[in-house]
Amino acid sequence: MGCGRNLATLRNLAVGLGVSKMAVGTADPLPLLEELLIARSERRLTSPFEMGSPAERASPSAPSGEARTIINIAFPQPEGVSHPWKRPAGKRGWGWKWGWISPHAAAFDYHEVMARVLTRLAVEVPGVIPGGIHVDRTPLPERALAARSGLGWLGRNHALFAGPEGSRVHLGEIASSAELEPDESLASLCGSCRTCIEACPTGALGGKWGLETGRCLSYLTQAKGVFPLELRSFLGSRLYGCDTCQDACPRNPVPAGEGKDDCRGGWGGVGPAFTYSGSAFARASSRETDTGIPGTPVFHPGGWNLAHLPTILTLSPSRFRALFQGRGFAWRGPVVLARNAVISLGNSGDPEAMTALGAALEDRRPIVRGHAAWALGRIGDARARSILEKARVRETEMWVHREIDEALEGSP
Repeated sequence: MGCGRNLATLRNLAVGLGVSKMAVGTADPLPLLEELLIARSERRLTSPFEMGSPAERASPSAPSGEARTIINIAFPQPEGVSHPWKRPAGKRGWGWKWGWISPHAAAFDYHEVMARVLTRLAVEVPGVIPGGIHVDRTPLPERALAARSGLGWLGRNHALFAGPEGSRVHLGEIASSAELEPDESLASLCGSCRTCIEACPTGALGGKWGLETGRCLSYLTQAKGVFPLELRSFLGSRLYGCDTCQDACPRNPVPAGEGKDDCRGGWGGVGPAFTYSGSAFARASSRETDTGIPGTPVFHPGGWNLAHLPTILTLSPSRFRALFQGRGFAWRGPVVLARNAVISLGNSGDPEAMTALGAALEDRRPIVRGHAAWALGRIGDARARSILEKARVRETEMWVHREIDEALEGSP
């Protein structure tokens, strides 16, 4: 397998399976990465989703010590309706009822898709170590390894740019004990460009120690608990994820649906064995088009990654699974999505959202009630104030009570 001919065969197979690009790198330690990770940890800039200690993450050959080579692949993300990041936070082209989900999360779970691709490729790779197939949920530092291998280059948005899709790719790895000829790394093409840094709604980019996770909307839409008060208005109509730093980048291709009312999503370029269309998935089951409101689908007819916010607020865990099982965002469950939904409804500023928000203020989940209070305060008219005053009398949860008080103080 060490010869170029066999590597060429592997690359051709990868292309046939829908892979944008493949590159071979070493499993040597990454000492500079370890220093950065330690510094980030000391400054509390890491996220709970990061697995392993800095030492473990900077040692790709761990834990067995057998790995000598890491084969890195980039897989294209599906296209969908883009979030209108250039508009004011509350303005949206699809109406107050709909919340935006990052296309890669609205589509079928990429972990499953890529695991199938990597498993097929691994058959042709010598010396694959046990547990050597990696897709995101491991300590392996995929972006650093991909950059070292020449799969792409790291941008100022902290994403890897690889292939024609730019940074709109998912990464996966195969660890092998065989010593294969590594590819050459690539220089960054960011130059002096700071477009993504300036476009980030919350200023999460551009710091000396990398991404400030606690200000990143993509992370915050996934994190449990209270959404930071000072960042709620920046969420706009987002329900899950934030691709602003990718949408703003001049080196990324413009999504096919940009500026259009209809956008069909899919895993572009995927071979026949793994064909998947995001828009087809959105329409695949009658269960997914039934909100319980006659004539109202769960997903917007003109955008398969736009979800009906009032429906999100009403879903039990079992109903949530029935509607969304298999989608990338479904792992997070109904509570966090409901919290995000009330913030999005509040950001719409539309009085028509008050019926849904009033019901959310009576939700059995305190985290939903508290954010619903903020959202009603954001709308802030006399009706919203009346709803808040009634809720204040009956509310027993201290934190929710405080959110109601603050919403009333801020409303006319």
